[in-house]
Amino acid sequence: MKKYLLIVPLLFLLVGCSERIGDFTLISTKNVDIGKNYIKVNTDAIGKSTKQIIIFIPTGTPSIKDAVDDLLKKSNGDLVTNAVIHYNWYYIPYVFGEFSYEIQGDVYSKVLQKVSAIEKDGVVNNNLPAADLQNADLVFTAEQLNGELQLNQISKNKVSIDSNNNLLVVKK
Repeated sequence: MKKYLLIVPLLFLLVGCSERIGDFTLISTKNVDIGKNYIKVNTDAIGKSTKQIIIFIPTGTPSIKDAVDDLLKKSNGDLVTNAVIHYNWYYIPYVFGEFSYEIQGDVYSKVLQKVSAIEKDGVVNNNLPAADLQNADLVFTAEQLNGELQLNQISKNKVSIDSNNNLLVVKK
């Protein structure tokens, strides 16, 4: 019984809260060209902006912008869809505390160009079923220069499958 008498007052010293700030269809801190093609690079990713309280002195102020920047940087993306923002804090009086903004959502990156051809066993194929990416030996983009078609080899790890159109695309 004496244990409970000691624990109950200690619980009142530990305070914290979490609040849902809002839901956003699309959020970004970068300039976004809606007319461009984007691919999903991460699902339910999380970014944070956190500051501490030491004794009773805050070390700064967290910001939603910093949380979005953190998420975009971690995922190498340009915009976030289906974003949910939370504000969290806790404080142990005269000891330590923390407060933060947290954003969670799907991250999209701008497509630089579409893949034009892949090579498997020495044969270049421009009929591009997305499933062939993992089987490809080399990946190329194509461009017209002085009336001639020029293939440019690109790194296979910079290519992904666009889930909307089932196309192979080059990421940043």
